[in-house]
Amino acid sequence: MTHRRLPCRPTLLAFALLLAAGTARAGTPAPVFASEVAVVNVHATVTRDDAPVPEGLCAADFRVIEDGRPQEVAYFAHEDVPVTYTLLVDVSGSMRKRARLVFEALETFVESMRPGDRAGIVLFGTTAKVLQEETGDTEALLAATDRIPGDFDDGTALYEVLYGHFGEAGPRACRAEGAPRRCALVVFSDGKDETSRRSFRADVIDAARRTELAVYPVAMTRHDAFLERLARETGGRVSYVDHGGELADAYRAIAAELASQYTIGYVPEAAPRPGAWRPVKVTVARKGVTVRHRPGYFTPSRAVRADDERAVAEALRD
Repeated sequence: MTHRRLPCRPTLLAFALLLAAGTARAGTPAPVFASEVAVVNVHATVTRDDAPVPEGLCAADFRVIEDGRPQEVAYFAHEDVPVTYTLLVDVSGSMRKRARLVFEALETFVESMRPGDRAGIVLFGTTAKVLQEETGDTEALLAATDRIPGDFDDGTALYEVLYGHFGEAGPRACRAEGAPRRCALVVFSDGKDETSRRSFRADVIDAARRTELAVYPVAMTRHDAFLERLARETGGRVSYVDHGGELADAYRAIAAELASQYTIGYVPEAAPRPGAWRPVKVTVARKGVTVRHRPGYFTPSRAVRADDERAVAEALRD
């Protein structure tokens, strides 16, 4: 297969396709269907020695494999777009001794938000409670942290809460029409689950795969297989922290990563059937780099609106 060398800047095709993608309902997978053509967006993080590679890569440097078949890169973009964060905060009994660290964590995160970013705060123990609806007002977010109750829940239903959040299709701003933005779920927890009925593999991971959220657990522990798997399946990563200094480093790393991601778009060589899981692998032709992204997607069962279809068709003709 011949791969066209595309410039290291967003193309008209990329812009049109991203606009079409932005109108899709959150909770639908990343692919955008227009007529019989599926356009798949992959957000890839490229690192060297755990530090993002923010520039110097072009479309020709990337190789995309879907279900074992090489794909032609149809568009390429590397832009710093706004991010919508959901901050999911564990206030269960197992986190009681870390309460002060949790509060400092939220304040540090909010203060590090960039112009255009939005965030919402959700507390959970045995159930979830919205502390602050999504907003770009950092003063409102900081004020919300002062309303966190001092009496933490006795139990933890982490799996149930995550399952419910994924089922609600993630942040509303990711459903909104207009300029594209990335969506991330930042989970503050020690990873313990004491009361959930949901199984890890069958329910939570499957639900996570069906959203566009990248999950970034900030774990108050030294190793947690569940949180690591959740991050890996959504293209995020885990940060392990013990104190405020490590938290600040974790936040800077998350923000830098999301700001430096590459977006690669392609039209699958073989038309996938609706509702199918499609494994995806992205590599970069550079020594010493690592590429991280969602390992695949579920194809949606419906098409985008007619005006989105026309936008994609016109871009493909140019």
